Amino acid sequence: MKIVFLGKTKKKTRVTQYMFKALQRQAQQVTFINLPRTKRLYFWTDYQRVLYDKIRRAAPDLVLIFSTDIPYPVLEKIQDDCITAIFFPDHDGPRSKRLIRYGRIADYVFINNKSQHDVLRSLGVKNPVFSLEACDRDDNRPIPTRRAKWASDVAFIGKPVKENRIELMQAVHQRFDLKNTAVVPK
Repeated sequence: MKIVFLGKTKKKTRVTQYMFKALQRQAQQVTFINLPRTKRLYFWTDYQRVLYDKIRRAAPDLVLIFSTDIPYPVLEKIQDDCITAIFFPDHDGPRSKRLIRYGRIADYVFINNKSQHDVLRSLGVKNPVFSLEACDRDDNRPIPTRRAKWASDVAFIGKPVKENRIELMQAVHQRFDLKNTAVVPK
């Protein structure tokens, strides 16, 4: 199977790097296209055409898109040529007009909230699929530490800026040792 993976580098979380490594272990050929970089490099011309040409030249069986950064007209053009899937983490579900719009033409939409599948289907999203955020078998594992600051039962990766995340961390902390090492913006 040949895969084109469209995304951004996500240097802090390295999620796209982990996804790329996992895809490489499973597929015959994986091509990563950095969408923001492509846009920056080809701002002076029709970067959407450049992006479409890159995808077409790779002749993929599957185009996996991280978030909805792909220009909608490009997604429309490739939808009949290959399987299209969007990995859409941390979305607002049915309130996300962008998710609904893209999910109506993508073959699959991977989201991390099972409870929204029926609602999304009723709004025209073809195939919502439950998927957790990516992690890596080599990098994401417990590491012994001598510093009490880092020792805990549970790790939360992300920013505690949304109310539902803060409530989740408070609930987890009631049962497990959860250290707060993040800086919460005001």
